[in-house]
Amino acid sequence: MTNYSLGKLGGTGMSSKRSKRNEESADDDLIELDLEGFSPQSEDRDGIIQLLRQHIPKDSNVNLGELADYIIAQGSVGTVVKNGSSETDTVEDDDDDIVFSLTTVISLCGSVVSRSSVVSELRDFLQSCISRAESSSPDYKTLLKVLMGETSEKPALLINERLVNLPPAVAAEAVAVLPQEIQTLPEEERPTHLIILTRAVKSEDTDELIYIQPEMEIVRKVAFAVGETEFADIAVGVDAESIIYVLMAIDFSSLPEILDLLADNP
Repeated sequence: MTNYSLGKLGGTGMSSKRSKRNEESADDDLIELDLEGFSPQSEDRDGIIQLLRQHIPKDSNVNLGELADYIIAQGSVGTVVKNGSSETDTVEDDDDDIVFSLTTVISLCGSVVSRSSVVSELRDFLQSCISRAESSSPDYKTLLKVLMGETSEKPALLINERLVNLPPAVAAEAVAVLPQEIQTLPEEERPTHLIILTRAVKSEDTDELIYIQPEMEIVRKVAFAVGETEFADIAVGVDAESIIYVLMAIDFSSLPEILDLLADNP
């Protein structure tokens, strides 16, 4: 992918020019970060694993190190957002190594599963999530059909994870360029459907879901199949005894509609 610079977070849109994100440290000093999108590289491995730990529960039996290696090896597909500033007087050197967000797709089609053990582990985990959601989800069979590609579907997992408390704008451009990047994949790996795995907690007062990534409430409106399953797992950055993992299936062609909805609801 082509590297790009991000617009100012918290603004009304994304500028094509580089701009600064201001953060206040504990001692109220102003820290300026130039956030930019890059293709995942080997030096991003630890940061990618950290975000995957947020995204996937601990007892998933998915080797996150191998999954990070797979994401990096895809090369032309996916984006990590990092500090792109070369100014060392305003930004701590450690900030250059932080992966603020990860956006990518992982094909789950049969040919990929058969040649990659970690993708096989990933599909098995998603299948177990769907099975656990069977009793509470009328969409159980639809989700399973899409995941297994039973009627010519070409599924892929969309991963769009960011550090907790960062706004969706951090990864907006990375999601927008995904359709273009996916065209670089072999034909059999270009998805017709996307599976989204996201996290939520239940409100103590109303029993409604509160999404860790609030924009997922909007994405759910576009999904044609949804399932929920609970894990007794403390996700990174979430102070809760159990997390609701929500699986959604969307048509790949729905991505532009989702981006428009998110732009209208920043």
